[in-house]
Amino acid sequence: MIINKIKDWLVKEIKENDKYTYDDYNGFDDLDVHLFRGRSECASGLLEQIKKWENNMEMIELLSLIYKLRDDIEKQKGIHYDHMRQLDKMIDIVKPLADHENKLQDPNL
Repeated sequence: MIINKIKDWLVKEIKENDKYTYDDYNGFDDLDVHLFRGRSECASGLLEQIKKWENNMEMIELLSLIYKLRDDIEKQKGIHYDHMRQLDKMIDIVKPLADHENKLQDPNL
């Protein structure tokens, strides 16, 4: 999957540009050192953002699965109040987390 390749590349970029302390940059001027550090910080920030987006998708997917399961149980014959109450409790826990993550990604929501 392409996202895994991107994450692998970002990890390598962080390691490559962050492996030395400022004293170890012999032969490089200050501008080069700042560029190396900037590349590492940028890659690190993007990797962290990707992880946040992935966590959000997991919450949204989990919430979708719970809603689907609740609908399926509701369509079955017989009374399933205990199952419905348990699923409603799950929805009460997961929905605010998914909503919060959506607001962080898009403040216009």
